[in-house]
Amino acid sequence: MEIEVEFKRIAYNGKQRGDAKHFKLIALYNVEDGKCHLYITNIPVDRLDTEDIAVLHSARWKIELIFKELKSRYGIDILPTSNPEIIEALPWVGILTLLVSRRVYRMVFSANLENAHRYTHLRWATIFAEKLHRLLDAVLVYAEIDAGLMELFEVYQSQALDSNVNRKRLMD
Repeated sequence: MEIEVEFKRIAYNGKQRGDAKHFKLIALYNVEDGKCHLYITNIPVDRLDTEDIAVLHSARWKIELIFKELKSRYGIDILPTSNPEIIEALPWVGILTLLVSRRVYRMVFSANLENAHRYTHLRWATIFAEKLHRLLDAVLVYAEIDAGLMELFEVYQSQALDSNVNRKRLMD
């Protein structure tokens, strides 16, 4: 179905004008969940058919949810430093944490099918982020690494990194 969406543009020089755009409204019944899904698109029908547009929008929505999870649960939007190396590394830390979280999620899901439906990815991410320190402690114990030693190593690394940055600044 062809639809027209009316909207107001941002005010410019004290004047605001309205505008309208034409889109296609696609309705597709999903047999698996028994629901009708609606999509608004400007993709021409001769480029993609209805099912392909639905698949494309579904994939896009999943990507949006992954970024929401990365930002809200794994802190990739918070960069508590101006150190370029750390700024470059922190998003990767978030992505790696997400990957580990999803792997553990699959393990929990397959072992607990009765209650698995209660854990959406975002809900699981909240639980995982809150309990991550316990998992890390178990991994360190399994690897026979003393957590106190790791803390000393982290302090040493951060001091060495800071001193290298300070040296670079002095040389410039």
